[in-house]
Amino acid sequence: MSGIVFKETLRRNWRIVPIYGGIMAVLVIYIILLLSDSKLMEQLNQMMGSMSFLVTMFGGGDAAFMGTPAGLMNYSFFGWGLLMVCGYAVAAGLSVTANEEEAGILDVLLSAPLPRWRLVVEKLLAHSVLIIGILFLTWVSLLMTGFSETLAKDPNTSLGRITESVINMLPSSLLVLSFTALMGVLCRRRNTAMMIGAAFVVGSFLVDTLGRSIQAGDVVRAFSYFKYYDSANVMQHGLVWLNLIGLVVVTLVLSAVAVWRFKDRELGV
Repeated sequence: MSGIVFKETLRRNWRIVPIYGGIMAVLVIYIILLLSDSKLMEQLNQMMGSMSFLVTMFGGGDAAFMGTPAGLMNYSFFGWGLLMVCGYAVAAGLSVTANEEEAGILDVLLSAPLPRWRLVVEKLLAHSVLIIGILFLTWVSLLMTGFSETLAKDPNTSLGRITESVINMLPSSLLVLSFTALMGVLCRRRNTAMMIGAAFVVGSFLVDTLGRSIQAGDVVRAFSYFKYYDSANVMQHGLVWLNLIGLVVVTLVLSAVAVWRFKDRELGV
């Protein structure tokens, strides 16, 4: 029985990896096509000068960086691509316990000689592997299309920076997965957990965005995981390990609480 839930979860959900990977690849190709248009890049540079406040507000970094190919790649892909991956993370978090509990089949699964904690842990690990698979295909698509002549001339773009930017998406995605799984354990109802998980993602994005536009914004943004994601800074300067480790620690805490709460409560009918 060792690892049976982990293997079965992968077997049932592996198709999501090429589907999401393909969607991310299409987005990459679209951005590369934009970058190859020299007239568009020139217009973008001019526009950024008059929109520096909005650029900073939406996480694009400073206007000078946003006007470069690497800046556009960061804003258009790494800035918004995380939201796409987090969308899957919410759905995956629901499938840890909430979907089967609401369907009334979780008690049947647990009638097997399987400790409750293993059900939660193995499902979380399996969905983490699937998220890693999505990000791996994203990295491959960036390598295949991301070093066009335009990008190659940008000093902010390199294999190392691209790789670090993709790795930077992982901790935030796993945080959303664990948070939604915990909400599924606490709320029991799929729709409630889904709304809370979605609100967590959207709310974090809005808090980070609005926090950039007000005084003492860093205090407000501290409650948003997007502050620690900080894709523009990673693209320019590399991974901030303190932020990455902090997100991983919070993810492990949320996962541990989900395991603990599920192990000691009655199942919903």
